[in-house]
Amino acid sequence: MQERVAHVAKALQDLSFNQRTIFLMRFQEGMDLQEISLATGISVNTVKTHLLRAVKAVREKIGELK
Repeated sequence: MQERVAHVAKALQDLSFNQRTIFLMRFQEGMDLQEISLATGISVNTVKTHLLRAVKAVREKIGELK
């Protein structure tokens, strides 16, 4: 489990500020897309885009680290 957390932390370093922030708000804080949109001032559609790109990048990075 700690190894997985370390891989995710490493992958998060490579994300843009917005992608990292939205990823953490969604998965660490448990916020839904509307809450993230209100907190960041970014439209829900843009939040979705950042989140999808962040998840894809994290998955790819974790795959490389294994």
